[in-house]
Amino acid sequence: MVAASGGRARVAISGGGTGGHISPALAVGAALEEMLGPDRSDVVYYATTRPVDAAMYGEAGVRWEVLDSPRIDTGGMIARLLLPARSARALLRARAKLVASGASVAFGTGGYPSFFMLLAARTLRIPCALHESNSRPGRANRLASRFCKEVYVGFGSACDRFGDKAVHTGNPVRSAMERMPRSDALRELGLDPEGPVVLFLGGSQG
Repeated sequence: MVAASGGRARVAISGGGTGGHISPALAVGAALEEMLGPDRSDVVYYATTRPVDAAMYGEAGVRWEVLDSPRIDTGGMIARLLLPARSARALLRARAKLVASGASVAFGTGGYPSFFMLLAARTLRIPCALHESNSRPGRANRLASRFCKEVYVGFGSACDRFGDKAVHTGNPVRSAMERMPRSDALRELGLDPEGPVVLFLGGSQG
């Protein structure tokens, strides 16, 4: 899936708006750079204007840019009237960013920047794929899946939403988290090492 341009793999990864979109994006980007090496990979992340995007991408120390994209499922009458113009502008901006970066592959993890980036990649004939972390896919990913050859899902229950395109891979996790011992994790969270731990994960649709 990853093609090289000028000896480097140039990949556009788009996802934002919630940590559930950003964490998988960072995990995939980190795995790609680890697999190919920093000298052979060039990853750019595209995010929303929400504070969580700036916080998480900024803390990770990666190269990221804002793609201000409209939501297509909310808003009043005025927002709906402006939606065609705002969508066209978002698509043109996404195309311009892909061309400027020389991306040979586009990868989305959810949110409306992901939708417009994958649509732009399709119009530019750039191969693209999508990852869905939730058991119940959101609208943006359901629509964006039409532009992708494959859709990787974290839960088998999501496969039915994407048909033959679905590939059950599980959810990507950053290697730093995989290597953290349980005792260190409990101490980091300030939890009793002798007591039980209950984790609740709602997810974007939870």
